[in-house]
Amino acid sequence: MCRFLFERLSAAGEVDHRILYTGDFRYEDTSEVSSMRSLHGVDGAPLKIDEMYLDTTFCSSQYQTFPKRKEAIDRIWNLVEDWVSVLHSLYG
Repeated sequence: MCRFLFERLSAAGEVDHRILYTGDFRYEDTSEVSSMRSLHGVDGAPLKIDEMYLDTTFCSSQYQTFPKRKEAIDRIWNLVEDWVSVLHSLYG
């Protein structure tokens, strides 16, 4: 997952505005967010985000559901294994 956190500093050097760019992401478990230290202050409290830009690559009615991450990984490995088998049978 790609994400960027931009912080604008005031003249006094304090953060006065934060912008979060999420990149393409999906969470299966909201507890994953609590483990992202970059989105929390030194005291462990979530940072205040003033603006957030979401990647909407799949923001379409044709993408109603997604497989679980584990299922997607398994499918990809199966495709790779099948392809390697084909190459192996062709080229030994």
